[in-house]
Amino acid sequence: MLPRRLRAALLAAPLLIASAPSSAPPPTTAPTIGRAGTTNFDDVYHKALQADPDAETQLGRAYAYGRRVPRDIDEAMRWFTKAIDHGSNAARSEMAWLLTHGDGVPHDPAHAAELLRPAAEASDASAQAQFGALFAYGDGVPQSWPDAVARTRKGAEQGNLWAETNLGLFLEQGNGVAADPAAAADWYQRAADKNFAPAQVGLGMLYARGSGVPKDAQHAFELFLNAAQQDNAAGARMLALAYRTGNGVAQNDTEALAWLQRAAEQNDSEAQYLLSDTFLRGIGVPVDRAHAWQWLLRAADHGNALAAADVASQWFWGGSLAPRTDHAEAARWSETALRLAKRDALFGAPAPGSSLYTQIG
Repeated sequence: MLPRRLRAALLAAPLLIASAPSSAPPPTTAPTIGRAGTTNFDDVYHKALQADPDAETQLGRAYAYGRRVPRDIDEAMRWFTKAIDHGSNAARSEMAWLLTHGDGVPHDPAHAAELLRPAAEASDASAQAQFGALFAYGDGVPQSWPDAVARTRKGAEQGNLWAETNLGLFLEQGNGVAADPAAAADWYQRAADKNFAPAQVGLGMLYARGSGVPKDAQHAFELFLNAAQQDNAAGARMLALAYRTGNGVAQNDTEALAWLQRAAEQNDSEAQYLLSDTFLRGIGVPVDRAHAWQWLLRAADHGNALAAADVASQWFWGGSLAPRTDHAEAARWSETALRLAKRDALFGAPAPGSSLYTQIG
């Protein structure tokens, strides 16, 4: 773990954002059960019993995310199935979301793609956004940047926040389109203006580098802070790096460590990798090799290619962190690192499977 990797992490965008973390429900403009001023559960339940597809979808969401009822994925899937049978495209998107993330159900992107296709063909914005993400990853469908961009653009043009943000990412990195950081900034801005944390992080990255927008470290810091205060892990990580480097804010190792730990506990693999390096080099904390090893393993387990390569090296040489030499473990982690590096190469930077479905969030 070298300082150059810290610089790389500072510049790495929180990639493919078409999906939120699996613990969080996808954004929706539909009525939601269980929040102040929103739909009454009993009313929705009675409407669902009368085969109202919107109510069936809302009830499925209530069970999927534990709103007013204990979380029950089987019951959620039952109500989503009923809603789909009654013509609800929103329910197709909801069920596809769970299948794509393997959230309480087996990971089945092929089934998710089957569910999304009719909804996307009917111009459902959420389905377009999710379908675009599947094409970007080649997850359940053949990998295709043209399809990823086309589907995502259709969702973005309808105002879907994930689609707007992912289109910004594609334009920033030149995935399936000519790189155009100014256009990327425009799409990030649309979602950021609606206080969408992943877009705020993407836009902040552009301001931090002066790519497509004037360089403005203070504005980048403000965007990262706003995202982090919404419990966005990538925002917390970028905020930590700003504090560590004094970029846009007074340098403060204590604040840097606090925000980095917050992101790492949210399973942001880049933050976990940086936290390992923090304990290894004693940046704002006493050197602690046991904690450095623990966080390095967690980062590798959550899909960080650099961490996986470091773990392999530690096991091969019996390095300063690994408890012993173990060539079988070294070989296993080397294979994992190679697989993750190939995935990252698809996007030109660490992919959020390290976080993208943590951040494609």
